[in-house]
Amino acid sequence: MQEVLYRVGIKHKKTGEEITLRVWAMCNAEATHSLNRVLIGPGCEYRWTGTGPEHDERGNLITREVID
Repeated sequence: MQEVLYRVGIKHKKTGEEITLRVWAMCNAEATHSLNRVLIGPGCEYRWTGTGPEHDERGNLITREVID
C-alpha cells in the first residue's frame, strides 16, 4: 500500500497568515479530512485554501510504502 505526500494550505481567519502543511495520506480527501475539527472548520482558527499532491523535481508524485 502507498501513501502520497499532500500539500494542504490553510489561512488564519483573523490575521490572514497562510501556512502550508505536508500530510501523508491515501487520497486528497483523506489528507484534508485529517485536519477537520483540529485546525480547519467552523469552530477553528484556520480555513482551508486547497490540497494537492507533492511532486519531486522530476515531476513524479512523492510516495512511501505503508506496511501494516
